[in-house]
This record gives sequence, structure tokens and C-alpha cells, in this order.
Amino acid sequence: MKKTILWLCVLIFPFSVSANTFQNIVVNWITFNNVVYDINDDDYKIHVAISDSETNIDDLAKQQNAITWINGIFFCPKDYTVCNWKSSTINERIVNWVDYSFYPDSWERWIFWWDKDWVPLLHQTNRINADSRADIFEGMWNFPILFANGISQLEHYHDVWLYDNKMKSAMKRHYICSNKDKTQITFGSTSAASLNDLTPALYELGCWDAINLDAWNSSQFLYNGRRLEYSWRNILDGFVVERVWLNVSNEEMKIDKIMKILAPAFKKASLSNANIRIDAVLWAIKTARSKIYEENSIDTYDNNWNNIGYTIDIKSLKTHTRVYLLNRLERELQIFQKDLNS
Repeated sequence: MKKTILWLCVLIFPFSVSANTFQNIVVNWITFNNVVYDINDDDYKIHVAISDSETNIDDLAKQQNAITWINGIFFCPKDYTVCNWKSSTINERIVNWVDYSFYPDSWERWIFWWDKDWVPLLHQTNRINADSRADIFEGMWNFPILFANGISQLEHYHDVWLYDNKMKSAMKRHYICSNKDKTQITFGSTSAASLNDLTPALYELGCWDAINLDAWNSSQFLYNGRRLEYSWRNILDGFVVERVWLNVSNEEMKIDKIMKILAPAFKKASLSNANIRIDAVLWAIKTARSKIYEENSIDTYDNNWNNIGYTIDIKSLKTHTRVYLLNRLERELQIFQKDLNS
């Protein structure tokens, strides 16, 4: 990605972004893939999305008219014996003022939430914003908390013997955080890191309030309709971003029409020729997407002029709609090709 230069120091402080800006950046040897949401941008809306039953990320995103998505909180997956072959959660989830929680007392759980004006905050019973529960417009619980008011909270989890081996081990991490001025919400995934390593790196990225999210076998991350991460396990909830005036259902209908034209033509060909033709279309999609991202990207350098990543910021609704269509068509072709060869 090459267009112009963005200094790392700019990332530490609030900067002008659209509310679906994508960052790929290396900090303290950890690679971050982030989506930065600006609460003052009227072109996007962030939501908490939940389901009563396990759902794949594509379907849940489409139900929410969402283009971007990351999975949310820990839950009991049906592949765990103790969960009795049913995926469920007892954790706090609040959507559009409706409280779906099982316990009114957060205890060691923290809720990352926003009010009706989308201002992000934290809540924990008797510890921080204790009287704020009635003000929570949308939010979800998880633990451990990484930062509260710019101060690392990991030592507390050591003190109460809740810092387990999974937290100590280097593995893929998901998180959500807000900046000090509470004007931006950032969520994303990382390369393998322990929570001890992750926390100072998040601080350098400007996180002021931050909580850990579910990852590992539940890692699901969708950006502009494209799977950046996908695991075999379905999920129950997540944080989603929709682009105002981009109608996901309309784009899905376009994809269905295109597939109704392409699929019969591929099936008439021999298997080898069908694969050649599908690969050619997939290559064209990848090329078109790369060109769009290149035109809307900025390279990021540190103070020693080392290239440490890039930022993608698509402001045009027309371009954004095209990217979504390309990404979803790519996914449908990949599924079709897999079925064709099975």
C-alpha cells in the first residue's frame, strides 16, 4: 500500500478518519488489524449484534445490514462437553436499551458500552461508572479488562488469581477499546501475543479504555464483507458496523443474479476448464479490490522511516458498495468452487 506517509505518532492521538477505517500496523512486534470507528461520522453506525442461537458470521452480519464485524464475548460452545451440545451464554448483553443479562452484578466482568450518543464508556459494579447501568444503550461484557482510564488493570487479575494460562500464552487476540477523548472506538485482532505483551502495545495505539474479546477457536472478523478471519465455530454476538445508505440485501440480490448466470456456465464445462474459469474471475476480483484499496490507502512509518503498516479509508459510498459486492461475490465463488470439486 503506497500513497503517502502517516507517522506513527499521529496514531497515538485523535485523527480524522471515516468510521470504517482499516489499519494494518506493527507495534512492539505485534501485528494489528484494526477497524477505527469515529463516533462523529454520520455515514456509519456501530451496533452490538446478538443471536439466541449460534450463527455464522456472514448470516449474522447480513441480518444487521453490517459490512464489518468482529465476534464478541466468551460463551459456552456446543463442542465443549460441559455445554451439553448447545452454544449459549449467561453473560451481559444490552442492545437498544434492552438488557439481556443473566446477572445484574458485573463482579469481575466489565461492560464495554456506549450511550445513546455513541459515547463509549466502561461499567463494572462498585468499581467504575457504578451507577451507569441505566444509561447503557448498547454494550457487552467480557474479561479481563486491559485498560480503565488509561491504567492497565492486569495486575488486579493476578491478585485475584484470575490470570490463567490462556492469558499468559502467546495467541491471537481480539479486543475493543476507545481513545482518551472518547471520540473513537477501535476493535481488531492481533498476531500471537500474551495479554502482558498486548496491553502496552494497545496503549501506544491510543487505547484508553479496553477489554479483551473472544478469539482463538471463535475468531471471526469481517471487513467490507470479506472474511479476514474465520473459524469453524459459529458465534452468538459481536460488534458490527453498517454503512448508512449501503443496503446489504440489495447487494446480496445482485450477487444471486450474477451467480445464476455464472454457475450454469461453469457446470457445462469440464471440471478442469471450470476451475480455470473460476480462478480467472477470482483473480479479476482480487485485482479490482487491490486497485481500490491502493487508491484509498496511506502507508505508515515510524520515526526511523521503517514501514510498519498502512491505513485504508474509503469515503465514497459508490466505491464502498463496489468493494462490498466484490468481496461477497468472491466468497460465493469460493463456496461454489469448493462444492464443485467435492
